[in-house]
Amino acid sequence: MPGTEKLKPRWKTDGKELPPDYTPGNFEAMDAIDLVVEETPMSVDMDPAATDQQPYGIPVSAKLAVALMADFQNLIQPTDQAEQDELKALLVRSSAITIDKNGLLKTLSQPGCEGIRFYLCRKVVTLNDGSKEAFASLVTVGVDAAGKDLHYDFVKDSLSGGLVAADLKSTSLVAEFGTPPPWGSTIDATSLADKLVLLQYALEQVTNIRNQNA
Repeated sequence: MPGTEKLKPRWKTDGKELPPDYTPGNFEAMDAIDLVVEETPMSVDMDPAATDQQPYGIPVSAKLAVALMADFQNLIQPTDQAEQDELKALLVRSSAITIDKNGLLKTLSQPGCEGIRFYLCRKVVTLNDGSKEAFASLVTVGVDAAGKDLHYDFVKDSLSGGLVAADLKSTSLVAEFGTPPPWGSTIDATSLADKLVLLQYALEQVTNIRNQNA
């Protein structure tokens, strides 16, 4: 991204701060709650011509992450043909999901984090033309050395009898919103061939397979 891009507050953490009565050579750092770290909103620029481009992967609460994942899990167990068709359309329009390095590096930098887990989820977004459409996406969370979601413990029936997501606490960084693409509701692999390179190859192979089987 351009070096002149204005920095924006992106995340907060506990840490140390310069005291307001700072005197050079004679001061002690003070504890800070909600220390704001400013950075560029994204490192990946998928479409230089877009004016409404959003970061590819931003922190979300554990509550939101679970709600998005629940929507997807509810969808992949169809009860009729209409739901099967909806799932197929959802996956077709969500063929590529891009996640910026900022969220991934923050996740990996957490104490005890040894990897990143990607959970499938579903969300409804408002497109540039004002219409709404569902997309498949990914929720990211750190993984510890034992292979467990970082700093999360599951105790069955420990939350309220209502929606589980309403009570869940965020105890380590969770991120999402790596999609939809800024160019519309369907991935245009032809116009973005210089970026979605592997998808181009995959779509070409699909064409060849179908021609051979025709």
